[in-house]
Amino acid sequence: MIGRVLIGIAEDHAAIRKMMINEVKEKLDCEIIADAGNGFDFLNELKLSNQIPDIVSIDLSMPIMNGYDTIKEIKILFPSTKILVFTFVAELDAIVNLFNIGIHGFVGKADEKLNFSSAIIEILEHGFLKNKYYRSKQLASLDWNKYSFIGNNAFTYKEIEFIQFNIENLSTVEIAKLWFCSEKNVEYHRKKIYTKLDITTRQELVTYAKKIGYES
Repeated sequence: MIGRVLIGIAEDHAAIRKMMINEVKEKLDCEIIADAGNGFDFLNELKLSNQIPDIVSIDLSMPIMNGYDTIKEIKILFPSTKILVFTFVAELDAIVNLFNIGIHGFVGKADEKLNFSSAIIEILEHGFLKNKYYRSKQLASLDWNKYSFIGNNAFTYKEIEFIQFNIENLSTVEIAKLWFCSEKNVEYHRKKIYTKLDITTRQELVTYAKKIGYES
């Protein structure tokens, strides 16, 4: 039985961060003691809270102070804190390095069947999230058990990020560069969201997003 949980979330896209916070608040008895868009502000908020987080979620690609450096600081300041990495970065070497420095779980933002709170709960209850990304510190050969994430969100995390990019007025070319993908792939996500919302223009998407609380 999990008691009240102290959680910190570092994620540079405000809409995704808001979605993550709402999800864990719905599923857990928790307090968000720090949430910020970069590692520097996040660490300051943690220190100012005068509390030790039970678990933190860290994005790797953040401005000012990235996720790698943030994780290293957390290991020094809060050695008992569990760390979940939630990011688009999915290179094997990066994942192995993260587990070697002491994270407790890794989730790719591109994983469409994802329930963020399930990943948090798994780590709190069992110490690690043993999904397809899991690596032990010793890099032992493992029998991976694919963890099934079934979310109830109207949008995937990638779709939320796409919406945020549109609020920030990023072009298709700029989004493709940020996602390390083709412009055709960006257009695929655009069409998928437009169909889901029954809209036809970018302005309609931005108007909808602002109406339900997404911010630039």
